[in-house]
Amino acid sequence: MKYFITRKIRYFIVVLLLLAAAQGMVMWLTLSTHSDAMKKLNDTNMLRERAQLMKKDIGNILWIFLFLYFLIAIVFFFYIPVFLHRGFTDVTKLLKEITRGNYNLDIDESELAQRNDEDVMELIVQVRKMLNSVIHFDQAKKEKIIEHMNRILSLLKLAENGFIILDIDGDIKFLSDNLNDIFPLLAENLNIFDSSFQPEVQNSIVKYTLPILQGRSAHGPQQYFIPSLKRHITLKSSIVRDAGGMPIGVVLGIFNIDRKKGGKDADES
Repeated sequence: MKYFITRKIRYFIVVLLLLAAAQGMVMWLTLSTHSDAMKKLNDTNMLRERAQLMKKDIGNILWIFLFLYFLIAIVFFFYIPVFLHRGFTDVTKLLKEITRGNYNLDIDESELAQRNDEDVMELIVQVRKMLNSVIHFDQAKKEKIIEHMNRILSLLKLAENGFIILDIDGDIKFLSDNLNDIFPLLAENLNIFDSSFQPEVQNSIVKYTLPILQGRSAHGPQQYFIPSLKRHITLKSSIVRDAGGMPIGVVLGIFNIDRKKGGKDADES
């Protein structure tokens, strides 16, 4: 990119220097011509006329070159934005796609090379390398997140207790298999506000969860009697927060749901 810009500026400076040299040469020749002519004149009036003519010629030369400088400045003034726009059009398109989160760009370097300066192409190549690094990092990050998530889900599924994960709007994002076996109407992707469940779920899990979601704060442990299990279950909650500390969901733990315990209440064990 450095040479792409400076090359055009150097051309402009070279033209100005050549024009300045031409102006100096023309003025020097004009002064020499008039000086030689004045040396041959002895008449005062003729010398005065020659001096006036020399002054007029020098003035004309100055105005002509000032006009040429003005033209070059105007051309340069309008040309710079044009060639910058043309040179960076493809780069701008790439950056716009990146800002939209589109990293998997199909960059045809051979086609871009035909339209762009070699230094702009170098910038495009570096953007492509950056995208490859971003894609690689993003993929590694996703794989690590999925790996940790699968570990956590595996631990939750192996636990004898039940767990429900909800977002702050009440949508069930995760449900332990053992809870689904006991309460078949509970399922992932259902909304706990809008769905209807069997009475023992409504009078325990739903009753406990709604105030937590509405108040966005965890509640202490609470026991509820479940007729189908013939014992009390204990519900505990924890708020899930984002990096900024804002509540984004709730994790519920449901204890004493193992059917192997039969009708024996947890409080009596």
